[in-house]
Amino acid sequence: MTTMDKVELAERKAGARAAVMALLAVVLVAGATFGFDNPANDVGGRAVAWLIELGLALMVLGSGGGLMLSRELRALMNDELSRENRRRAIVFGFYAGLAAMTALYVAAGTTTIDLRAALRLASGLTVAAALGRYAMLEWR
Repeated sequence: MTTMDKVELAERKAGARAAVMALLAVVLVAGATFGFDNPANDVGGRAVAWLIELGLALMVLGSGGGLMLSRELRALMNDELSRENRRRAIVFGFYAGLAAMTALYVAAGTTTIDLRAALRLASGLTVAAALGRYAMLEWR
């Protein structure tokens, strides 16, 4: 495979990575908000499934994805611009998380919110915001 072929493959894989991250952000938001008012969603198998989903999303975001690709292809995909986009996305996720937690704090003043549900919502929205932002930056 020539160098140009590898660069083109890396560009296609980077586009696919952005799409997967955008889809994962949607899945996280759905999982975080589904059954928010039902504490049964945060016990047993559902709680374990949520933790696995969140852990995988964090691993994809932290690594930049493409863990099953060759080292050379990952290096081409995770160029300087991609690393800067990931850094900016993580910063955005941090501030989105602070906004979500502040909103939950305010909402807790007028309604009872289960702690596990609030943590699921805050963590899910935080990571989803970072994934979504990363996907947007990569698609530009």
